[in-house]
Amino acid sequence: MQEIHRADVAIIGAGFSGSLTAMILSRIGLRTLLLERERHPRFALGEASTPFANLVLQQLAQRYDLPAIAPLAKFGPWKRAYPHLPTWRKRGFSFFRHHAHRPFLPTPNHAEELLVAASPKDETSDTHWHRPSFDAFLVEQAQALGIPYFDETETTLRQIEPEWILSCDRHGRRFEVRSRFVIDASGPGGFLTRALELPSSAEAMRTRSRSVFTHLVGVRSWEAILRRQGAWIEHYPYQCDHSTLHHVFDGGWMWVIPFDNGITSVGLMLDTDHWHDIESLSAEEQWRMVTSRYPSIAEQFENAQPVEPWRKTGRLQRRTARLCGPNWVLLPHAAYALDALFSIGNGHTLLGIERLAKSLQGHWGRETLTKALERDAEVLQDEIQFNDSLIRACYLSFRDFRLFAATSMMYFAGAHAAELARCETEKAKDRQFLSSQVVAFASAVREAADRLDRIHDEAGIFDYEAWVRAAIAPVNFGGFADPSRYNLYPCQ
Repeated sequence: MQEIHRADVAIIGAGFSGSLTAMILSRIGLRTLLLERERHPRFALGEASTPFANLVLQQLAQRYDLPAIAPLAKFGPWKRAYPHLPTWRKRGFSFFRHHAHRPFLPTPNHAEELLVAASPKDETSDTHWHRPSFDAFLVEQAQALGIPYFDETETTLRQIEPEWILSCDRHGRRFEVRSRFVIDASGPGGFLTRALELPSSAEAMRTRSRSVFTHLVGVRSWEAILRRQGAWIEHYPYQCDHSTLHHVFDGGWMWVIPFDNGITSVGLMLDTDHWHDIESLSAEEQWRMVTSRYPSIAEQFENAQPVEPWRKTGRLQRRTARLCGPNWVLLPHAAYALDALFSIGNGHTLLGIERLAKSLQGHWGRETLTKALERDAEVLQDEIQFNDSLIRACYLSFRDFRLFAATSMMYFAGAHAAELARCETEKAKDRQFLSSQVVAFASAVREAADRLDRIHDEAGIFDYEAWVRAAIAPVNFGGFADPSRYNLYPCQ
C-alpha cells in the first residue's frame, strides 16, 4: 500500500517564506507539511532586509509565539542568539553614481552619493541574510516544531474534491500527500503556475531588467577606496560598508552585500534594452565587460574570486494573472518577480505571509475564505503595479543622479510611512505595501516614468525635483527630498 500523508495545508517550497508560513500555520492549529525540490543549504538571492521587513518579521514572531525567530529581526539580538549564523549589519542604503572610463569622483556636496540611514546603531541595525544558512536554519526550526519536511522531492498535483493529491518522488521512494489547501512558496519555479496552467500578465509590466550574479571572496572595502579618493566620509550617517551598497551607472546598477563569513553577494541589474549587445555573453564575461568600464568598481573587485558559479538570467519580470482559488494561493514571490532595487522582495513576501495567516485563521473551514483570499490577491495585484511603476521610473532616472536621488525619495518616504503605521494601531497594519494605499501618492508614482521621459534639460530636472517633493508630501514624515541634506539622511 502506498504511503500517504495527510495535511490541512501543503506548502511547496521550503525557502524562508515556506518555512516561516509553515511555522505560523502550525501555531494556529493547522496541520502543515513542507515539500522542497532541492536540498538545504542551497544558493538563493533576496539577501537584504529592510526596516519594514524586520518589523513584520518581529511582529509575526511575537504574534505566533515563535521565540527562535524573533532575534533575526535585528543585528544585535541575532549575533547574540546565533553567532554561528552568517549575517552583516545593514545600517542603511548607499548609492554611488559612476561614469564610464572615469574613476568615482566625490564632491563636498555629495552630488553623486546618496546615503539613507535605516538605524542609529548596530544593535538595532537591519541585517543581510546569507540565504543558504538563513533558509536552512528556518527549515530546521520548522522541523523542530514537528512539521513534516521532505526535501529533494519531485511533486505533481491533481485534485479530487475536496482534496489535493500530491504525488511525490523522493530518491525513488514514492508517496502521496493529501491536503485540503496548497500554498505555492516555490518562487521562480512557479509550481502552481505550471500545475494549474495559470495565465501570465507579465506583458503589462514596464520594468525590463535582467541579472548577472554570484558570491565572491576578496572584495575590497568601498569606504577604503573612497578615503583614498578624498571623499568627505565624515559627513556620512554611517559607515557605507555597513549597508547594502549600490553602484549606479547608465542603464543599470550593482548590489554589493557583505556577510561576516567573508563572502560578498554581488550582482548586476541591467536594463535589457540598454545592455542588449552583451546579453549573449556568458555571465562572467558580462560581469567583466560592465565592471571594466568603471575604474573604481573594477578596483573594488580587482582581487575577488567567486565561490559560487556565475549565473545570469533573461528578463526577470514575471507576473501571474490569477493568484488564488478556493483552496490554493501563491505567496508574493511565487506570484511575481520585479527587480532587486531597494530590497523590496523580502518585505513584500513577509507582508503576504501575514495577510495569508490572518485570512486562514479567520476564515478556515468557512465559505468566506474564498472572498478573503480574493481581497488579498486584489491588493497584491495593485501593489505589484505600484512597485513596477516605481522601479521603472528609477531605471529611467539612472541617466542623471539628481533624477535618481529625487525618484528614490518615493520609495524612502513610502517605506518610512508604512513602518511608522505598523507601530501605531492594529488597523494601520492593514495598509498596503510602501504606503501605496495613499491615492495621491500612488498616482504620482505611476506618473513618474512618463514625466521622466519628458525631461531633457536642467530646468526639467529642477521642476521634477519640486514635483517629487509635492508628490511625496502626504507620506513624507522623514524629511526626505530636502535639498539642505545634500543626499545624506541620518536616522530619524
